[in-house]
Amino acid sequence: MDQNNYTPIRLVKQNTENDFSTIKRHVCNARIKSADKLTVQSFIDMMTDDFHNPVYPVIKEYLYTLFYTTMSENDPDFVKGIESKSFNLSTEIKDVFLYPVLLQEWTKSKQVFKPDPDFAEALLYTEKFCITKNMVDHLPYNLFYIDLSDIPIFAPIDGVFAYIKRYGDIACINLYSITHNLTYFSFYLGIGFDENDCSIVDLDQLQSTGAQYDTYVPSLFRTDSVIQDMQIDTQVNRTEVYAFALQLIAYLSIDEPQLTESDFTKNTYKPMSLSSKVRNKWSEVRIQDVGVRYGNNFRKVYISNKVESDENEAENDDETTSTKRKSPIPHFRCAHWHKFWVGKGRTQLKVKWVAPVFVGNGNAKDIVIHKIDD
Repeated sequence: MDQNNYTPIRLVKQNTENDFSTIKRHVCNARIKSADKLTVQSFIDMMTDDFHNPVYPVIKEYLYTLFYTTMSENDPDFVKGIESKSFNLSTEIKDVFLYPVLLQEWTKSKQVFKPDPDFAEALLYTEKFCITKNMVDHLPYNLFYIDLSDIPIFAPIDGVFAYIKRYGDIACINLYSITHNLTYFSFYLGIGFDENDCSIVDLDQLQSTGAQYDTYVPSLFRTDSVIQDMQIDTQVNRTEVYAFALQLIAYLSIDEPQLTESDFTKNTYKPMSLSSKVRNKWSEVRIQDVGVRYGNNFRKVYISNKVESDENEAENDDETTSTKRKSPIPHFRCAHWHKFWVGKGRTQLKVKWVAPVFVGNGNAKDIVIHKIDD
């Protein structure tokens, strides 16, 4: 891994426009009431939660007006896009204001989750998406980076920044997929819960509601700012990337997800204190590998059963009677989420991820994960 060229570090080093201090100074200069009390977290809440009465509504309205006016003056196609509903004003504003502030916040912890490639494929093709209120509230972090650089099926996406927070009965999820050249594409999703505080989503119906920008995020506080045109890369299947990110969020929120400290950072990572100055150095990055033992076990099971499958296929080809039943072709049955009730009176809903099962020759073999004490 090239420490000096690590995608999220390169991105935050160039993220100099529209940081929180600039935004707050600007709204304070506009003499908006209570602007001086605006914090980073209240700003993130204000920009993220579209489903309840937002905090600081006057500030949000001011930023909406500023954005619309500036974009209208610099990009004649912008107003046409809003009027034709090809652009979503709320999404566009989040991309300009919320995205850089979230990047700035990530620099204070620099938490990274790096999934094993075979584990990632199993998780991607898990049947539906399942998460509960309790799972959202107990995520180890609500802002982190998902490193996808070693997973070919997601190329050219290098990774995804994820921010998750629950506001009452709605879990708001903000995802930003990043390519190696730092182009980003945003995705915003609000998830509701049923009477059991659970949400089940068919990810086949997932549709992107975001917008793609080049590496340059336009500053609305400089008169020399030039708004760049959006460039849509039709070769990138971001829907699959976001579907996987959602499944990983759910997986990270279960009891005892399979996490191990990465060899890349376990000897270099030095946690920052609240008083530490952010320097965006490699020593500030912590990478946790996800699903490595699953991946290793999967590869062993796959290789051993691939040999057996080839042998059975040869036997089937030699069959001379059409009445004799052929052996089923060995295959993996998709992973799924399993719900069960625990606690006194079975009143607490738990969710666990059930790994794929290898089916073939009359047998079903789970990919068993043995807990190993470090």
